[in-house]
Amino acid sequence: MRITKIKLMNFMSYTSKVFDLPSVGLIYITGPNGSGKSSILEAVSVCLWGRSLRGASPWVEGQKGKVVCELEANGKKLVVRRERDANDKKSLAFSVDGVDYDFPTATKAQEALCTHVGQWDLWRKTSVLSSQDAAHFSSATDSEKKRLLESLIGLEKYEKAQKIAKEQTSGLQEELNKAKFVLQEKQTSVAVLSASLERLIETRGTLESLEANQEANRQKTLTRIAEAEAKIAAAQAKIAEYVYDIADTDKELASVAKALELHAMANATECYACGTKLKQKPDERHRELTMQMANLQNKLMYLRGNKSQLSGVLQTYLFSKSSAESDLASTDNTLTDSLAKNRADVEKAEIALTEAQLAMVSAKANAEKANVELEVNKHVCELLSIRRIRSRLLLDAIGLATPLIQQRLAQLTDSITVEISPTSELANGATKDAISLKITGAGGTDGYSGCSGGQRRRIDVGILLGLADLACAYTGKDRDSLYLDEIFDALDGQGIEKVQELIQDIATTEQVFLISHTQMALQASLHIVTG
Repeated sequence: MRITKIKLMNFMSYTSKVFDLPSVGLIYITGPNGSGKSSILEAVSVCLWGRSLRGASPWVEGQKGKVVCELEANGKKLVVRRERDANDKKSLAFSVDGVDYDFPTATKAQEALCTHVGQWDLWRKTSVLSSQDAAHFSSATDSEKKRLLESLIGLEKYEKAQKIAKEQTSGLQEELNKAKFVLQEKQTSVAVLSASLERLIETRGTLESLEANQEANRQKTLTRIAEAEAKIAAAQAKIAEYVYDIADTDKELASVAKALELHAMANATECYACGTKLKQKPDERHRELTMQMANLQNKLMYLRGNKSQLSGVLQTYLFSKSSAESDLASTDNTLTDSLAKNRADVEKAEIALTEAQLAMVSAKANAEKANVELEVNKHVCELLSIRRIRSRLLLDAIGLATPLIQQRLAQLTDSITVEISPTSELANGATKDAISLKITGAGGTDGYSGCSGGQRRRIDVGILLGLADLACAYTGKDRDSLYLDEIFDALDGQGIEKVQELIQDIATTEQVFLISHTQMALQASLHIVTG
């Protein structure tokens, strides 16, 4: 990304100003403190990302302001306009190769713009070096170093992929639960039909026996009726118990759901009506209510399944009783007709059972497929976690960063070397997994903290430029621009000379902005004097 023109209106110390900038070479900005030297750097940050490097508003209070940047990025020409009216309402618009783009909100416009200019954090950490935060990597914590390296080599895409996979896991788990429920229904249907077929076959044997000796079996038929009635009464009583338990569980489930809804409202992070931020409360109650709801839902599924199965058995008992009563009241001709009907019923039941068994096999296959998909997705989540692929890529990046940093540092000093290590040494001689800097040639046993201010500044410059090279290596794109703000502070004479040589070398292929209150003999493509 190379800035070719900047237009300012009521922005920081400028009422109206236009800067035409060369796309390659050194842009040397000098002037006394407070004269607006950093306005160009601030204009780029505010215009392209709406963020201030200083942490303060750059706009002139109570007046309409505007900053426009014309730039080249990824082979395209962009014109970005960010404005603020007198009431502090801000707007963003941009065009690409002369085509204006319209977005419903500034947030959507910013997201689209970032696809061309990249993210602010990455630009800030790889292309901007100031005297205030030159040591942002050197003095960062282990987690901060890891986040920076992940950002530089583009590991955010793995994090996004893991988030999508986790969301898919939730959906797949729901599909598996549905498949299991369907399978349970099919298994129950098979069990009921099997029991019914067994009863029909049993009835057929009874009918055939009655046909051979109807009178001898009359008492047996009465006994069968009595047994069926007892079974029916027992089944009906048990079904009534299940109906009561289901109603009671439904009521309890509704109560827990209401409690969960009230708890969610009580623990909201902001007021649903006015958006006021609320103090967040511990969420243990939420987890307790959620688990209670899940348990009640499982109980409800269990009760309904048992009721359904028992209802099927009850129908079998009722049929058995009805069949026996029919046998008892029928004549010899009726008995013969009943036997023929029973045989037809057995044939129908066998067909129904076969169909139910096929449906059960299909449901089982669907459940197994859903389970496989869920397990595969869980494995993908694990592979995308920081402990697996991302960890391996991060170690590779650490290994590549050291020679790139050392290559830059060698242009600044002959005696100091820096190595980025994935481990840190503890006081007892043991090591832990924490990124550390190993300095040789300066600082003694204290490493970076033991170096002089000038040595630390050279190390910081070498690390920043080396990490920028690392980002370029992973993205496959050459760096376009570099912004250096008062980096000569704390450097000794030799350090200033070395950094000047390095800047001149970089400026042969890149657009380099150098901001300094000190006048130096530099070959600049453009020299801007403020104040």
